[in-house]
Amino acid sequence: MRFSQPFESTAYPVPVFCKCMITPHTGNMTPETLLELMREIEKEDPIDFTGLHFEEDDLRQLACLNVLELMNNWPPDIGQEAQDMIMAATIARLVLENMVLQARISFLFQDQ
Repeated sequence: MRFSQPFESTAYPVPVFCKCMITPHTGNMTPETLLELMREIEKEDPIDFTGLHFEEDDLRQLACLNVLELMNNWPPDIGQEAQDMIMAATIARLVLENMVLQARISFLFQDQ
């Protein structure tokens, strides 16, 4: 699938300092670094944890560990372009899932 014109999303702006910390090599990425980046992004777009029976930081740490596990377990012969495509597809799927969940929540509150 190709877009007919360049596509830029302003829904989730990445802070300038984050851009210089992200490299194509995941070997330097630690759960702590990823967690800090996530917290910086959340300053612009906070997540509502209200009513959940889990600790916010536990959920954040679990998410970071899951992402790093994916990034660190590439098959040895996979190239950077394939890694980028897999990560982009994974992000797109998560964004779609989030939109569906938000729509369902919206419908639930409409019925009340």
